[in-house]
Amino acid sequence: MAAIPEFKNLGPLFKSSEAVQLTEAETEYFVRCIKHIFSNHIVFQFDCTNTLNDQLLEKVTVQMEPSEAYEVLRCIPAPSLSYNQPGMCYTLVRLPLDDPTAVACTFSCTMKFTVRDCDPNTGVPDADGYDDEYVLEDLELALSD
Repeated sequence: MAAIPEFKNLGPLFKSSEAVQLTEAETEYFVRCIKHIFSNHIVFQFDCTNTLNDQLLEKVTVQMEPSEAYEVLRCIPAPSLSYNQPGMCYTLVRLPLDDPTAVACTFSCTMKFTVRDCDPNTGVPDADGYDDEYVLEDLELALSD
């Protein structure tokens, strides 16, 4: 985490969670999340894999909508996801200021990206792309995290 400039001022890492799958294994995109807990923030690390050989995904982010008093501060995209090459994107969230220990929350998550269609044999992408999104499973945040 300290190697990412946007996260170097978050203070010491308290704990990192086990990875949670946000997609079924046989879908076109595979996404799992690791939660990195700091004293006043959470960094959600999304490990994403594009399983479609006829698409290149660019500027991949996961948009999170919290159900409670959390504040989404920024998203750091994965620059590109080619076929079966995993990449990471991050979402930085501030814990509720009035009570940082009140952590139970559900986040709805949507992966957003630009698609460039590819020749499945060569992997060469088209020049033009289009914006698309993919709804992920909700992500639970519990006191045990």
